[in-house]
Amino acid sequence: MQYVAFFIILFTLFLIIAYVYDFVKTDQNKSLINNLNNYAEKKKTKQQKSKIHGSKSDSDTKNKKKRTRMYHL
Repeated sequence: MQYVAFFIILFTLFLIIAYVYDFVKTDQNKSLINNLNNYAEKKKTKQQKSKIHGSKSDSDTKNKKKRTRMYHL
């Protein structure tokens, strides 16, 4: 009789732990999916901003003096 009561208590504890673990795991999965969606949204916004502002000017072509060669004059 004691073994049956002990088994019932252990089984009940196992069910409670499994339920809590499943609840925490589900909550973590929801949080992870939410974070991934936020990251994708930020990436998309960042790409759109760079397209709006256009391309940056080249520093090589800006303020460059023309060189003249003095060979075979």
